[in-house]
Amino acid sequence: MTAQRKNVSRGLLPRRFRRAFSLVEILVVIVILAIGSTVALYGYAGYREKLVSRTAANAIRQTLLFAKNRAISYRTPHQVVFDLDKNTFWVDQLDATGAIVKPKVAQEEGTGDFVDLHILKIDAAQYATATWAVRFDPDGTNPLVVVELHRIAEDTADLSSYTSVRLFPTSSDAQVVEGDRLL
Repeated sequence: MTAQRKNVSRGLLPRRFRRAFSLVEILVVIVILAIGSTVALYGYAGYREKLVSRTAANAIRQTLLFAKNRAISYRTPHQVVFDLDKNTFWVDQLDATGAIVKPKVAQEEGTGDFVDLHILKIDAAQYATATWAVRFDPDGTNPLVVVELHRIAEDTADLSSYTSVRLFPTSSDAQVVEGDRLL
């Protein structure tokens, strides 16, 4: 009995009372954590790419609605200018003849590094390069406008890499559609 007490007093417990992890158990946990974090990072990267294109589409949507509302409020024509080569857009105030009175009444915005202004459709005309303007009249009329965005790093055949903004001539709101080509 004294021998057993000596072992306990020295901190030596019998094998069945020891609480420790083996090297194999620790390695298994590390592998499981590595696999889990890799899956989480991959999912986050896809989410981030979709968020960037959704944010760009919402900025275009709000710019179109801003120009339309401003044309009605100020009783002067306005235009949203799209520079398809630089992936930027802004709003100009016009006079009755169509000349620019106040350039860039809304701050020039861009789609970011990962999203491309792919195609702009104004009524029946379709554009992929250069600078084009969409006119908004004081009576609230505008042409059919479709702006198609594409995530740059993804395949053009993959429909999920597209986001489109559509503004109808009679609508007071613009639609944002993800994962489909509207053109």
